Amino acid sequence: MLNFDKEMIKLLIPLILLFSVSSVFGQEINGEIEYVVELSFDKEKLKKMSGSTRTLLQNATPVKASLTFFGDEAIYELKEGIGNDSQKGTNITRILAGSSDLYYHNRKIAQTIRQTSTSGKTFLVEYPSMEWKILRETKKIGKYKCYKAVHLSDEENKTVAWFAPEISAGFGPLYYNGLPGLILELQTSKGSFRAKSIDFDPENLSVQNPTEGERVTKEEYYEILKRMAPTF
Repeated sequence: MLNFDKEMIKLLIPLILLFSVSSVFGQEINGEIEYVVELSFDKEKLKKMSGSTRTLLQNATPVKASLTFFGDEAIYELKEGIGNDSQKGTNITRILAGSSDLYYHNRKIAQTIRQTSTSGKTFLVEYPSMEWKILRETKKIGKYKCYKAVHLSDEENKTVAWFAPEISAGFGPLYYNGLPGLILELQTSKGSFRAKSIDFDPENLSVQNPTEGERVTKEEYYEILKRMAPTF
């Protein structure tokens, strides 16, 4: 669901036209985007934290994640390899980046599924459609003009996405989807996802819909976590 400021209407006419045209050809836009994921925290607050927590945050290093998009489908996951494995198990940036979970999105039916394992059991967690407010602010990321959007269900934390209408694939990292363009940058209260590269012609491109696991809603999954760990 997208909400616009009144003063945005005239400014968004070119964007709306662009989205209308690109939607027709959306299924032809395939590729892979690599994100660099980093934690963000207040350095002053860090000094007041306990020794173990402070050490974890100080040792947190950036990791890489990938989003593969093919027609109406996309899958996001942590990218294993150099730079992501050196502190495996201790680098808490991996948690922000999604750890070992898979995030699948089908924009044709507005469906987002997270495949995750807890206490040896696999779940397919359904996430609701994202609600965004597109603002008038723009900036260049690489060669692309990006628009700013705020996640309406997360106003307190001010989750902000910068998306490129020129790339009509309406996907992003984790479960952040539903904008009229590819998310090239995402800022949350915990950290940031920034596009490092985009390959529109990768080899052996495919998107697999995860099917293994018990299907639950996001709310049901959180209740399961609470029962497993009362302090959750």
